Amino acid sequence: MKDNLKKRLRMKKTAIQVAKLFDIPTDVMSNLPTIQLFGDRKIIFEGVKSVAEYGTERIAMASGKLKISVSGKELDIRYIDDKSAVIEGKINAVELERRRKNDTD
Repeated sequence: MKDNLKKRLRMKKTAIQVAKLFDIPTDVMSNLPTIQLFGDRKIIFEGVKSVAEYGTERIAMASGKLKISVSGKELDIRYIDDKSAVIEGKINAVELERRRKNDTD
């Protein structure tokens, strides 16, 4: 268990060093989801893995350790592929929830 943790820490440190060397934002190298919000009508997710919940008043996307939920009215997924999604509608709230280790996508 300790060896696995040490290996992950070394990999993370190496990724940060590579990001600095090539002037790449560290969030890109750390495999974190990116969220762009355009007013209260459109949201773009990068780094999503699956749709966890879908309805006209709530859409949730799974992304590794985070579940990202959008609440509102007339919500619709306008575009989705294996890494990104675009949601449009009347957005009231965006919520981030840290997922437990045993949750699946």
